[in-house]
Amino acid sequence: MTISILILTINFMFGCKSSSLINKRILVTTDCEVELDPHQNKIQLLSHKEYQNTIEDGLGLSISSVTKDFSPIDRSRGFSNSYYDVHISKIRAKNYIDAAFKISQIALADNEFRKKYISQCTLAETECLSTLISEIGLRLFRRPVEDIEIASFKSIFEEIKKYSGNLETALNGMLAAMLMDHRFLYHNRMIQKESSPRELDNYELAERISYYLWNSSPDEELYSIAKTGTLREKKILEKQVNRMIHDQKAKRTFRHYLTEWLELDNLDSVQRSNKKFPEFNGQLLSEMKEEIYHFFEMHFLENNAPMEAIFDSETSMVGPNLARVYGVQHNGNDRISFDIKESPQRSGVLTLAGILTNLSSGDTTSPVRRGLFINNKFLCEEVPPPPADAGAFKIEVDQREDITPRERLGVHRDSAQCYDCHKVIDPVGLAFENFDAIGKFRTQYENGRDIDPAGFIMFPNDATVKRSFDNFKTLSEILKSSKQTKRCFVQKSMQYATKYRPEFKHLCEVDKIRHVFEKNGGTYMSLISSIIHSLSFNSVVDGGIGSVSAPNLPHVPLPSLDKKSIN
Repeated sequence: MTISILILTINFMFGCKSSSLINKRILVTTDCEVELDPHQNKIQLLSHKEYQNTIEDGLGLSISSVTKDFSPIDRSRGFSNSYYDVHISKIRAKNYIDAAFKISQIALADNEFRKKYISQCTLAETECLSTLISEIGLRLFRRPVEDIEIASFKSIFEEIKKYSGNLETALNGMLAAMLMDHRFLYHNRMIQKESSPRELDNYELAERISYYLWNSSPDEELYSIAKTGTLREKKILEKQVNRMIHDQKAKRTFRHYLTEWLELDNLDSVQRSNKKFPEFNGQLLSEMKEEIYHFFEMHFLENNAPMEAIFDSETSMVGPNLARVYGVQHNGNDRISFDIKESPQRSGVLTLAGILTNLSSGDTTSPVRRGLFINNKFLCEEVPPPPADAGAFKIEVDQREDITPRERLGVHRDSAQCYDCHKVIDPVGLAFENFDAIGKFRTQYENGRDIDPAGFIMFPNDATVKRSFDNFKTLSEILKSSKQTKRCFVQKSMQYATKYRPEFKHLCEVDKIRHVFEKNGGTYMSLISSIIHSLSFNSVVDGGIGSVSAPNLPHVPLPSLDKKSIN
């Protein structure tokens, strides 16, 4: 029988348990009831990006070579940071175990890490080891390490040292144990109490703000303020948020938010026929993605423009390959400013070539994908998946060379089981048929048929109202002026900030945030402030589903220190 440090730490890593369903609690505000329920406080694994940033920013290590092989995290809820599950699959557990040992070895081989945490004292000294655990633990667990936890990790160190006779081996095993600890792998410090809403404490608030704005753990300044218990003071909080927004880590996080919200990582795998699209190449895809990032950064971060400006913006930046798609004169290799007014075929974010390319299928456009995208990403309309036998078009229609996408989808909509969804999806997607599979403008299909982009849009929760439009420009104007568009923008941002997807019962608070956000100019910066001051952002419900207990590490003899011994 062999027992290793892994057995002990795996036990600890999975020291989570689910409590039974509890009654919901209602917190009443001055103008409506904002409901908090245990689902808002389910335990959540760090996303891969959060895992990497926490270690790289907190400990100063480079670990991208380790995390690149992590198994994907489910993004069905919209964002990878909204994934939560008490249970860890065997594959993900192996990812974490392997990564813990690799990162521990990287740390011990890093001179700066050793200088900061190890070289200042002798590991054989009890006080030195306690300090090391406290300092590293603060950065990994995002809160001060308690005495009982320090004692547990010291116990691991001592057991390994006893059987190996080597301080470095003991330190390596202890660091790996900290990296497999549920206090590192999961968000939120859950408390097993009778269920009741409460304010986040200062360390919990610091963590929530930091992962919202930086996708990473708090820095030294934020930790020091949390320690004083003054983070909630209005001037201090506003100063910290302003400081963090202007840090480069905020721009990094904003790009990550855009990537997942708009599914821009799918652009990396787009393929097109060079015969049909001679302009297409890898550099074009890179320029498309960069244009989208710059478009939002320019409007939201640099110009602090109101949200609706993205629907009729007149300015963008294009590289030489993208300029050819847009029909813009470009003689150099650098990006140039592009005045969209000079191209009457363009109007705002929905006509950016990267968005349109990403929502095509192979060498053809996809009105269904485009319509779904706009309904989901900009209206928060959750369209259910199609029935199992959907998609079977009539053979005689498919074989006709002169068929148009509108006619083909019209046949599909004739199906009673498909109509309810396609009446919402198709008209919106068909509005962008003037743009081919790489976002290039056209007025006719290859078969010579004219493109008809006119249609109507139906808004969620109000299926009786149809707003007609002539083309993508008038559709963009409708979206720009719609309260549902602003509400959806709040919902997406709120989900990214709080890590749970707002549902119908949460629309009261969503509308409260939208009202404050609009009152303060409707800018991205005002939205951040509105969310950070909201009830859901500042509260948790203890004792909820998936609460985490904090068991002590069992004191088990470790006769084998060979990592392979448990395989």
